Formats: sequence, C-alpha cells, structure tokens
Amino acid sequence: AARGDFTQAPSGLDGATPEAIFVGTSRTLDEGSFGIDRAEQASFLRYDITIPPDREPGELNWPPRTRTPDAKRDFLTLDARRFASPEVFRASLKAAMKLRNQTDAVVYVHGFNNTMAEGVYRVAQMHHDLQVPGVAVHYAWPSRGSALGYVYDRDSALFARSGLEQLLDEVAASGAREIVIVAHSMGAFLTMETLRQMALGDG
Repeated sequence: AARGDFTQAPSGLDGATPEAIFVGTSRTLDEGSFGIDRAEQASFLRYDITIPPDREPGELNWPPRTRTPDAKRDFLTLDARRFASPEVFRASLKAAMKLRNQTDAVVYVHGFNNTMAEGVYRVAQMHHDLQVPGVAVHYAWPSRGSALGYVYDRDSALFARSGLEQLLDEVAASGAREIVIVAHSMGAFLTMETLRQMALGDG
C-alpha cells in the first residue's frame, strides 16, 4: 500500500487547526524531499500541519488519491521551511516559545518503519489531541520506512545519535527550561544511546 506523504493544503484552513512542528533530521535531502539515506550533517526545519476537525481523536487521516485533499477531513501541510543554519532554527524556536508563553519543549523520536511525512504528521496528531503543553519538536532519523528494513533501521538509529544530540543542544540553547523526550520503539533505543553518549562526553 502507498505510504503517507506530504500533501500541500489548498488555500484556506476551512476550520482546520494549524500545528507547528520543529524538526531536526539526519535524513539526506534528495530531489526536494528527505529520504532514507543518512546525512553527515543534520538539517533543521519547521512544518505547519493542519489538523482536520472532522475525525476521531487519535486518527491520522491521509488524503486519498481518489479525491481532492480536504482540510476538513485530511491532515495536510500548510507550510514547510528549511532553516539556513542551526542558529536560525534556534532563534525561530525561541520566538515560538515566547509567542506561546512556553518554557518547555517536547521532543518526539519516531520508531521503526517510518517515512519522513509519517513521523511529522503523527507528532502533529499526538501533540494536538493530547493537548501537550510546550512546543513540539521532532527528530526524524533515517528509517527505511519498510517492514523488512529492521537491520537498516537499527544501524541508522546508531548512526543518528550525534544528530539527536545536536538537536537537543539546539533546543536547550533556544531557552527551553525543561525538555521532555517522547520516544517510541526503536526511537527509545536511539534516545538511550544518545543520552549515554552525552553523559560520557559532557557528564
């Protein structure tokens, strides 16, 4: 079956709620999209995802290819931007926390078998439905996005430790007083390995 992908929202929110997701990724940018390959340098982005009003909490509704995307029923991408540098990402995250009067950040780390879009959209869904306080940040490590890609994903999780460490450093430097990490499945393995690496390096 087709996997989830980014779909641009038509003009107007049509009752949908925008959710801003700040993203650090160690995926390689290839022909305008972040794929499965591993990047030596992390990239930093922001996605504004529309949350449709016509759905049950917990549902992530992908737009079917049989009709026009509908902001009332489908999760869609309102805006996507790539920051020129980690410093610009940090400043934007700091401004978002100030705008929301928040001092906390929640960093989500996806698990095995995820595409870039699936991770970002799921974070938007969870952060919105659970009414999580704090600004949403996502770490997108280079999963193959395949049920048969376990070995590749395990190796990618080990590769991605430095990227997650850099993201956490940027979130801390943005002024977040508390950083909550929500990690799923193989993402929890990546998170523990990263925290161990940080502890050994910095105490």
